[in-house]
Amino acid sequence: IDATASISEESMVVRLSQLDKMLELAGEVIIVSSNINAISRQLAVGAKVSKVSHDDIRDLAITSSRISSDLHCLVSNVRTVDMSNLFVRIRRLVRDTSRRLGKAVRFEVSGDEICIDKKLSEKIYDPIAHLIRNAIAHGLEDEQTRTRQGKDPVGTLFIRLFSHENATVIEVGDNGGGLNHAAIRNKIEEKGLASAQRVAALTDEQLHDYLFMPGFSTAGSTSTIAGRGVGLDVVRNVIDQIDGDVRVQSTTGMGTT
Repeated sequence: IDATASISEESMVVRLSQLDKMLELAGEVIIVSSNINAISRQLAVGAKVSKVSHDDIRDLAITSSRISSDLHCLVSNVRTVDMSNLFVRIRRLVRDTSRRLGKAVRFEVSGDEICIDKKLSEKIYDPIAHLIRNAIAHGLEDEQTRTRQGKDPVGTLFIRLFSHENATVIEVGDNGGGLNHAAIRNKIEEKGLASAQRVAALTDEQLHDYLFMPGFSTAGSTSTIAGRGVGLDVVRNVIDQIDGDVRVQSTTGMGTT
């Protein structure tokens, strides 16, 4: 069983068009190699490098560089998958979690056609799932509370994917109550992480950094649904491992991203 699981984990679907292109590039590599060998044999017997041979060598170098670049791009693309399959799992998670907590949630997705490396797509599910559970359990209010506040009784949870400056950005957010910055400040003082004077001077962005410290939580209790006793430090650790970055934006009464 373990062997089968291992084989399944290391396999992925490759489009025929990509294999055709790879075969085409392999053919070009063989031709370039053959031409280089022919010139090399001429030089080995003491033949002078004519202008024609010099031009041939230059052309071969240009062709080799182009093939290498094309091959690198192709292999990188072969390793990528779109996010649609991952979002199927996330949709199921949102549905199950909202039902168990008795909350009405509207889930919105954009950018699921964007492709990322298969290994990365496997690693980011758990941190995203953690954020999803937290958003439904602690971020979004129940229908009665939202109605009293003049909000749509159905809360909105969203994931957006987009490319920005050669990076892939994944936004996970809700239109709930936002982070309780006062509670965060109190928790920092309570745990002795900073003096009252220092806490009072912290910006919202600096406050958010404390959320990712091991064991830091403003929740009164843990549950088997949200957090499950695990903090946001686990989310940051996974993202750090794949050379990513985590940032938080939150507005009181309007939600957190």
